[in-house]
Amino acid sequence: MNPIVKILIVDDEYHIREGIRTSVPWSRIGIGGIDEAADGMQALERYERQRPDIVLLDINIPKMDGMEVARRIRKAGGTARIIFLTGYDDFPKAKEAIALHATDYLVKPVEYAELVSAVERACEQIMADRRTVLRIDQMKRQMEGFKAAAAERLLIDWLEHRRTFEEIEAVAAEFGIERGKSRLYGFLCADIDGYEQRIAGAADRDRQLYLFAYRKIAQEVLHDTASGCGGSVLSLSSGKLLLLVYCDVPAGARSALSSAEPLMPALARRLQDAYKTYLRWSVSIGMSEWSGDVRSLGELYADAIQAVNYRSVVGCGAIIPASMVEPSGAIRQRLMNKELFLLEELNAGTELRSAASWNRWLEELSALPLADAKLVASQFAVNALRLGKEAADEAAVPDEAAAIPGHIAACQTMQDLIGHLNGLIDSVAHRLRSARSPAASKIVEQAKRWIRERLHEEISLQAVADALHVNPYYLSRLFRQATNETYLEYTTRLRFERARELLVHTQLKMHEIAERVGFKDANYFSIAFKKFEGVNPTEYRKRYQ
Repeated sequence: MNPIVKILIVDDEYHIREGIRTSVPWSRIGIGGIDEAADGMQALERYERQRPDIVLLDINIPKMDGMEVARRIRKAGGTARIIFLTGYDDFPKAKEAIALHATDYLVKPVEYAELVSAVERACEQIMADRRTVLRIDQMKRQMEGFKAAAAERLLIDWLEHRRTFEEIEAVAAEFGIERGKSRLYGFLCADIDGYEQRIAGAADRDRQLYLFAYRKIAQEVLHDTASGCGGSVLSLSSGKLLLLVYCDVPAGARSALSSAEPLMPALARRLQDAYKTYLRWSVSIGMSEWSGDVRSLGELYADAIQAVNYRSVVGCGAIIPASMVEPSGAIRQRLMNKELFLLEELNAGTELRSAASWNRWLEELSALPLADAKLVASQFAVNALRLGKEAADEAAVPDEAAAIPGHIAACQTMQDLIGHLNGLIDSVAHRLRSARSPAASKIVEQAKRWIRERLHEEISLQAVADALHVNPYYLSRLFRQATNETYLEYTTRLRFERARELLVHTQLKMHEIAERVGFKDANYFSIAFKKFEGVNPTEYRKRYQ
């Protein structure tokens, strides 16, 4: 929306000022601020205070004539559109008015239409000037954006080993990467979970706004890091952001790396919390190690990207340390068959904690280096949690799976790791036992009754779950198991069964039937009914009533 145009009316005769103020249709022309002055000195004072866009200026006024007022306005850099009023058709004054870039020079008595036309022309010129300034500002911002994008592209080229550091050294310094500086570097790679469903299908303008917010939030979170730390946010692809993080450390300090280690996970958690709070998005984050060697940044960059791509294994919403991503082939081969056997036993209801096979597996796991054991444990834990999907709380499983890398990474000893696995197995076993209880079928029957009683309403899975005090994903899974239909399929079938009854056994109008089966729009009801039954409601009524 354009700012209002302001005008200053300068004339020593009150009735002329008042006549102009009350007769001109200011709002229609586009003017919203009107001020007055009765002499030259007052005109300059009002101009300095109000900075009007248009000055309607009588030449013959006391204390300082209009020409001098205009000269002083121009000398001070004022750009207001000046419309001169004069009682004489004075050519020298008209010539000076042109030199002062006057918009118009009107001779009194001024015709009403002539005055309005002059003010309209001045307004049009002002709006044209504003549009020009806006275009120039937009071009400047675009150029700055192009420059920033080019710098990001150069840095990524170096990280991907397509350029030498010497080629991009000046650009790297803009991002805080400097050789010889006592500084640790690391990367976070954030990726929107379900990007295609959340954003890719949105209108172009909406998508651009979402992606702007996505990057802006990352910049703000990064800006609020601990003192001595900083970094930059780079765009890798539509759903992926790279956070280059650095932390200044005392030269030669042996404890620098250990003191910096908690900063990266803390930053990743704050980033996830911000996205959940402001955008309600789940975001997976890959996390590299720290390094003080600029030459190793390419490897750290690749590690962070590889870690976030491991989301397909651990589930969405995870913070995934790079150290937990790459298993050795020998380890994988040695333990894979045993893992599968243990998972089968767990699914069959075996008390795994007391089974000899579980204890032997833990012994073999304990013989590995802690880093390798953590990796194997994370893969097993994710698969164990996924066993609960068929009969347990489906929503909790991805959240827990996403948290596994962080929990396991926090284990400092083999004893911590084994304790964590034992607790996890107890939790999964309890979930499986609970899901197979008779209470599950009771929940489904309650849901069916609740739906039947509210077919005239817009009823969602969330509403049913809230009414029964259960998780909607859990209810969805139970419903599918008990009915061989999804919640939506069941509800839709029930609506049209009720619609068929009402069409055949009542004389209700079509819009009344639509309302009773949960459709607010009768036309949409008719289209949906035909799609479901093969004929429209009117034809169905004629055929069976």
